[in-house]
Amino acid sequence: MTQPGAVVAIINFNTREELRDCLESLRPNLGQVVVFDNKSTDGSPEMMRVDYPEAALMENDENLGYGAAANRVFSDGCARSVEFLILSNSDVIFPPGSVDALVDDLVRHPEAGIAGPRLLNADGTLQRSCFPLPGSLRWVFDNDGVSAILAWIPGVRGQLFRLWEHDRDREVPWVKGAVLAIRRTAFEEVGGFDESFFMYYEETDLCLRIARNGWRVRFTPASEVSHLGGVSTAKVQTAMAVELFISSMRFARRHYSVLHSMLLLGIWKAILLVRLIRDRLRLAMTSHTQERQPIKDDLQAWRRTLSWTFRDLEVPAANRKSPL
Repeated sequence: MTQPGAVVAIINFNTREELRDCLESLRPNLGQVVVFDNKSTDGSPEMMRVDYPEAALMENDENLGYGAAANRVFSDGCARSVEFLILSNSDVIFPPGSVDALVDDLVRHPEAGIAGPRLLNADGTLQRSCFPLPGSLRWVFDNDGVSAILAWIPGVRGQLFRLWEHDRDREVPWVKGAVLAIRRTAFEEVGGFDESFFMYYEETDLCLRIARNGWRVRFTPASEVSHLGGVSTAKVQTAMAVELFISSMRFARRHYSVLHSMLLLGIWKAILLVRLIRDRLRLAMTSHTQERQPIKDDLQAWRRTLSWTFRDLEVPAANRKSPL
């Protein structure tokens, strides 16, 4: 990494070994790296102090979530004076040249406020990272079920984000937040991340607001990184499913009409009702006490979520506890 006006900011929560691999991939440029730790309890900060003292460490006394942590890095951290921030999850491996290629894309396209790289899974397969706006008409057709049918129509496959091979530069509605190259000017113009999104949709919301402010959102395969994905949330999948519902509805309330939001809420509640019925059947067929308790916890989560209203979805992030 040679760009003098760029810093890599890694948001970490209880992913010590993945963070270690991420930092190792960024050698010998750790002087341009800052890690924001969201109150990890797995020894992540201690590991950094011993093994990677060259990288800057920001520690917080609570889990702020992804967007709020990024805001702190941009405004209060080691990145407050740079023009480009490479925002990253901790479970990302950066091959040599990948950071420079991502920043170069923003330099070559001054109209762009955000750029995303090509993401690969741990096994080297493509991890899709560009999508239509959730709740939009294109989103209805560009989902797993419908796109599998539309793929048989000549000329359609390359137009669907879920089937596209992510093999060329293009403007996109939004890019996955695993790794984002962000231009400070565009970021500050829209006030940064909306901190009411604790997890999920925060990058979607940011991309949409930046685009509405006249900037472009880009994807470039010139930069390619590996993203493991879901490390810090794998053990709290039900809580994350609830958080996904909350964030998706908060996104709809921010950007769509009341009628549109009500339709999406109805779709979501139908999905949650199916999960409730499914888990009731699972509970009825499970006799072992240790196996029954997680199912009971899931049922409680689905019941609680089904009771949420639009008013509940507007609760400020500061008044909500971390689901992790």
